[in-house]
Amino acid sequence: MNGAMINGLPDFSIDSCKSIETRFKKQIRAVKRADRCASYIVSNPYSGQLHSRPSINFLEIGIPTPENLHFKTERKRPISIIHAPSNPLVKGSAEIEEALSSISSQYPEGTLQIHIGTMPNTEFMKKIAEADLVIDQLYTDTPLPGIATECATVGTPCLIFGYWKNYWSKYAGHIPKTVPHPGSVKEEILAFCQDPAPYKAEAQKLNRFVSQNWSPTQVTQKYISIIEDSETLSAVSPVAFDELFPAGMSQEKMEQFLAQSLEFGIDFKAMLRAARR
Repeated sequence: MNGAMINGLPDFSIDSCKSIETRFKKQIRAVKRADRCASYIVSNPYSGQLHSRPSINFLEIGIPTPENLHFKTERKRPISIIHAPSNPLVKGSAEIEEALSSISSQYPEGTLQIHIGTMPNTEFMKKIAEADLVIDQLYTDTPLPGIATECATVGTPCLIFGYWKNYWSKYAGHIPKTVPHPGSVKEEILAFCQDPAPYKAEAQKLNRFVSQNWSPTQVTQKYISIIEDSETLSAVSPVAFDELFPAGMSQEKMEQFLAQSLEFGIDFKAMLRAARR
């Protein structure tokens, strides 16, 4: 369930829940049109439950990244940490900022350089190339979203968190990225500050992965293969996940919203099951 819809609600009143029901039904109709009209569907399997027909696993295709990538060189300086959310509510910025504030108080002044705030993409790409650590988001629905991919292109460690640990291996096992539980944000940042070596090693693996698998040429060829009816990319059944999972919000908040909606006679899980018939 998309936190972009839920996080902005003033409360979980009947009017708020019905407004989400209306948007949910509109989204179902849009997906049904795509299922009916599209020759092929490319979708993230972890947020594609509304499809009524199989789709191509987007994570096997990837996000196009520059070719001829070079891993960043090391230099001694204070630890530089960046959190530049495009949508603070969806990214879990309040919790991330709270963790960073707590951690920074434990280090001598000048030891950590923390930058929090939005910035143009060109500036962001320059910043992440110079940073030691980027913290992207707390509630991801993919093990390698856009910002994490951009960090991989320059070999900068990037922390993302999510609830999908038990599910990544099925459709994203080929991506060498660790996705910790959202409740461990402070512990993960502290672990990096104390011993960044494992995080840098993972960043180096991701750097090789995107350069070897997600270059513009390779991504283009994969789409051509789909058009040519190639079976090199596996199809994902829409019933692979029969539950609603949170993306962009906490598990607790989603469950609270679903329970309150059910009291008003709005059953989102039933709508999910009916959408695939």
